[in-house]
Amino acid sequence: MTPDDVVAYAARAMAELRPVDAIYFQGAVLDPMDCLDAMEAELKVPVVASNPAMLWNMLSRLGRKHPLIGHGKLLATWPALPGKSQNNQP
Repeated sequence: MTPDDVVAYAARAMAELRPVDAIYFQGAVLDPMDCLDAMEAELKVPVVASNPAMLWNMLSRLGRKHPLIGHGKLLATWPALPGKSQNNQP
């Protein structure tokens, strides 16, 4: 599927299942990496994919940050882990 196909697929699913608080992609079958920003902008909800979420979690647990623009709000803003301060110290 192309990134446009993935966005359209998510929009159709979201329209059928309203209200929706967020969209989560498990695994890489639909590969949403190249369209996370577009989906968040068009659908007005957070969109998280498992692979970038795992990267964010692992690096955050190591006290590291590596913000990436263009792959969704999670990686762009790099929030602190729940229960941790912004610099990831207890």
